[in-house]
Amino acid sequence: MEAKKWLHFTYNEDALNALELKFPQNTGTVLGTFKHVNENEKEQLIIEILSSEALKTSEIEGEYFR
Repeated sequence: MEAKKWLHFTYNEDALNALELKFPQNTGTVLGTFKHVNENEKEQLIIEILSSEALKTSEIEGEYFR
């Protein structure tokens, strides 16, 4: 089901800019964490990140898993 305003997409540029600035900072945190954990912990961290992203993507589509 498409939103009625789908063709007239708008966004808050200031909010988006703030998130863009946080992205490399968060990426650096993850990369720094990877340097200090063993292989098993790295695998678990990757699984958690991918699972979290899959759930968020599903929510965008209107599917909620808990």
